[in-house]
Amino acid sequence: MEPQIRFCTSGDGTRIAYDTRGEGPPIVDFPAWGSNLEMDWTHPESRRWFERLGRNRQLVNVDRRGSSASQRDVDDFTLKAHVGDLAAVVDELELAKFDLVGDGEGASVCVAYAAQNPERISHLALWSLCAWGQETVDARGIQALLVLIRDNWSMARRTMADSTYPSGPIEFQRWWANRVRQSMSSDVAARYLEFLTSVDIKPYLPQVEAPTLVLHRRDSRIWPISDVRAAAAMIRTCTFVLLDGDISDPLLGDISYLETVRAFLDDKPVETPGGEAIGGGAFRTILFTDVEGSTALTDRHANAIPHRLVHGHGRPH
Repeated sequence: MEPQIRFCTSGDGTRIAYDTRGEGPPIVDFPAWGSNLEMDWTHPESRRWFERLGRNRQLVNVDRRGSSASQRDVDDFTLKAHVGDLAAVVDELELAKFDLVGDGEGASVCVAYAAQNPERISHLALWSLCAWGQETVDARGIQALLVLIRDNWSMARRTMADSTYPSGPIEFQRWWANRVRQSMSSDVAARYLEFLTSVDIKPYLPQVEAPTLVLHRRDSRIWPISDVRAAAAMIRTCTFVLLDGDISDPLLGDISYLETVRAFLDDKPVETPGGEAIGGGAFRTILFTDVEGSTALTDRHANAIPHRLVHGHGRPH
């Protein structure tokens, strides 16, 4: 069934595009930045992804603010604004309860929404979830990429496409770069990268109540395994599935993992084709520590030196 593109208005007045297709229990896909409803549907490989995920379901896909068919002239790219966009779509469709799928920084938005609206989420299926962009992303690399985006948008797209599909094929890289070009301006792309590096969902992760599945390809150049594992571990209802491969885009490449996703959404046992599963448990060990003499140090040196010591004390070694 061809998608039916519709529009709704977010809380700040931004027009958000979304599409619906199929019938059955609702599942909402909130993608990473750079997606494009029309292009994703017409590409044969990504169309296959939507058709498999949405089989026997009502599938809802969202165009992110500032891009594709959604309103392009947007200034607010905060987490609150993105959560408002997701809320506007599901409220417009009057979805009382639904499954929610998210990708990359879009997965962060899904976690924040699920934590604030636990009664509406049946299951969460998240791709390459990270808790805090500032720790996950190489700050110097992002700053260099931001400069490149503003100075040479064409080269920046090719660079990001190469990171998304490190081993190719070249057709995927070209398609991704062209999709981003047609979906947004260089300024919006820069704003999304700034959002990615600043988003912090650590307070929301322990509040998620819905059964959650987190998937990740082990050789991704964009999202480190350790950070995805750490975020998954903070959700007490989470199962983490590690897949083979280096493609960071969930739509392309080996998508046999979708059978795992569909089984999870149907409350069936989770299988891991080509990968491994680490189940989330209810028990957590919490270690409280202190830096000796920190109070006196703060009194003598204000905040700068004690802050550096505490930051270093808290980082894993």
